[in-house]
Amino acid sequence: MSYNIDSVIEEYWAKVLQIEHFKFNVYKYITDFQLEATLRTGDKFHKSYFDAEDEELAEYTVGSDIAVEDVTTTDEELTVNRKYAQAREFDKFQDVQTAMSVADQVGPKDGQRMSNKMDYDVLAEIANAASIVDSGVLATGTADGVGIVPDTTNVVEIFSNADRLFDEKNISSIDRKAVLCPRLAQVVKEYLAGRDTPLGDKRVTDGNLNARFMGYELFVSNQVLATALLSLAGAPDDGNTITIDGVVLTAVTVIGATPGNFLIGSADVTRANLAALINAPGTTNANQVGFGATTSSYKKLKNRATAVNDNTANTLTLSYKGRSNLAVSATLTGAAAADAWDATKTNCNNFFCADKPVSMVRQILPMVEVTPAQLRFSRYVKRGMFYGLKTWRENTFKMVNVKTKI
Repeated sequence: MSYNIDSVIEEYWAKVLQIEHFKFNVYKYITDFQLEATLRTGDKFHKSYFDAEDEELAEYTVGSDIAVEDVTTTDEELTVNRKYAQAREFDKFQDVQTAMSVADQVGPKDGQRMSNKMDYDVLAEIANAASIVDSGVLATGTADGVGIVPDTTNVVEIFSNADRLFDEKNISSIDRKAVLCPRLAQVVKEYLAGRDTPLGDKRVTDGNLNARFMGYELFVSNQVLATALLSLAGAPDDGNTITIDGVVLTAVTVIGATPGNFLIGSADVTRANLAALINAPGTTNANQVGFGATTSSYKKLKNRATAVNDNTANTLTLSYKGRSNLAVSATLTGAAAADAWDATKTNCNNFFCADKPVSMVRQILPMVEVTPAQLRFSRYVKRGMFYGLKTWRENTFKMVNVKTKI
């Protein structure tokens, strides 16, 4: 007997899109917005400094002239120059047949993406910190770039060293905060397990752990700055690859036309070409093939990545915003077979600070504009934001970069 009624079985669609689990934003807790009132128009705010901290007083001799010392100031500026936008088109002839308003569902998600961008830009300012705590500091007192493997036996030492460095910079503020990557936050929770603390009794709200530890208000974010060190002392073979957060960059002897290719020369030239591609991922020239401006690979490198080549050390240092669990890998053979990313220096840069050390001016907060599409029954939903940020020199002393291993 044949029995098939598939053609009359009903199907149902949910009235909402599935939830996306966006990153918590913590930038508002460590950012000063006071300049926004001043810089409502214009694109730059200047603030100079006079550095006399290390100058000693001259001894005075009766009857002799006092030596006249020079006065030199240095200018710094906050520039409003970070512009980001995206647009989507929604057609009425499609909307009328969908199970939901797609525009209404997608809109909040796009808004959150923009807010996340602001967040990881602010957290990346930890690169300007005047002080560092890493494995070398815990062992010998001297920073060596090796990330700390945090555990319950060294977590107090991590925080106490940050305190010491603030004290050595004469930072007396008691308003101290720590934005921790999830791994370091986990260790703090484990250390406090069973103790009389609110940390175990409250849930994380907007990244705030709702607790203090050793005098620090605690936050957790997986958007802290990541850094990694690639050792490349030998020239790689044709077809060898460097992968950064899923973006594949390929070393080639003939440049070709494949996006992500970079040209092999000597080890130093090859490393410089790789750094240039990371820093200008949309550029195509004799040494590299750039990615299209609408591709995910381009956007990742353009928004998040910065590379610095060092011919003396035979290394490339990568800074990558907003990815505390950054994944990097390399497939290297030939003269570069012994080279690799240094696992001990693939780090999260946890943001310890006093007060609100980062200054931000948001001339256009994340906003929405809806315009009709000509000659179509559709509308464009556009989102954009425009801002600038700066860590003034005076505030670099209010920041400690705590490097922990990813």
